[in-house]
Amino acid sequence: MIRSSATIARGMRGVTLVELMIALVIGLILTAGATQIFIGSKQTYRTTEALSRIQENGRMALQLLARDIRQADYVGCQDNLTSVNSTLNAGGTYDPLADGGIDVSDGGSTGTDGITLRSVNTNEDLYLTSQPTTTAATLQVNQEGAVPQGTIMIITDCRSADMFQVSNDPPSNSSNQINHATGYDGPPGNATNDLSKIYPPGSMTLQFQQRRYAITQNDGRNFLTRFVDENTSVASQEDLIPGVVDFQLTYGVDSGGDAVADYYVSGNGMSAADEDNIIAVRIDMVVQSDEENVTTGAGGARTFTLDDGSTSGRSVTIQDGRLAQRFTGTYTIRNRVR
Repeated sequence: MIRSSATIARGMRGVTLVELMIALVIGLILTAGATQIFIGSKQTYRTTEALSRIQENGRMALQLLARDIRQADYVGCQDNLTSVNSTLNAGGTYDPLADGGIDVSDGGSTGTDGITLRSVNTNEDLYLTSQPTTTAATLQVNQEGAVPQGTIMIITDCRSADMFQVSNDPPSNSSNQINHATGYDGPPGNATNDLSKIYPPGSMTLQFQQRRYAITQNDGRNFLTRFVDENTSVASQEDLIPGVVDFQLTYGVDSGGDAVADYYVSGNGMSAADEDNIIAVRIDMVVQSDEENVTTGAGGARTFTLDDGSTSGRSVTIQDGRLAQRFTGTYTIRNRVR
């Protein structure tokens, strides 16, 4: 049977306005749900990423500080830096043996602390092959071009030790000769050519290093910064760990001479006798995220109280909804407790 076009048209039905509106509402609800899930997932990702970076930066900061704290006062097989005879010019602004292996810098109630740590590097492959006389300004070593001009060095045979500054430039001519003459201005330069003794072949010739840690700002960001004096008396600046807002240091003092910290004191409250007997350093610091609006709360602010040696502590407030975490650690100066 053939149906007419009119009959077919009467059998077709469209969507009513009510049905269309219901479909639109359902679509909007689904879209809003998907959008909310996306926003929530993105915020979770930002928080997780920020926390991961904070924990990584905090652990790395503690590791760097711990390594140099433990290394402080190390002069090879010699007892400590205070037992080293220095041939360097005295009275200058650069005094490698000042305060032994550690020098404290206290920021008080309104600033972050700092610390200077002194030792020699742990590369003991460079050693003496010959020394003509105690008054000769020349040493022969086993490697050519090993150290550049201006390097502060310590030579030791485990019984005595001398500190001097290299006055020639061995790398420029691949020389295995190290000079410590008075004609080199430095700073600080050498006050005398004379060493305290003739050292036997095989004596260690070690490069002195001084590292100062502080909090600095660069391009609006906070960094744990290290100032390194190694080859010369001019420090190079290394911005190491971003996000370190503040760190406070207290020092374990061994007043009884039994290699045990009897009390902890801030740099501000430390006496000269205390500084000579520091055997441990306690670090308390806050690391924040680079990203803002990672967390929510009252004004997006959070306050930490760091141990600065006082009864009330030092308050550090994190603003702008940044995620932050507190890190602590206590580390022994190994060369003062052996």
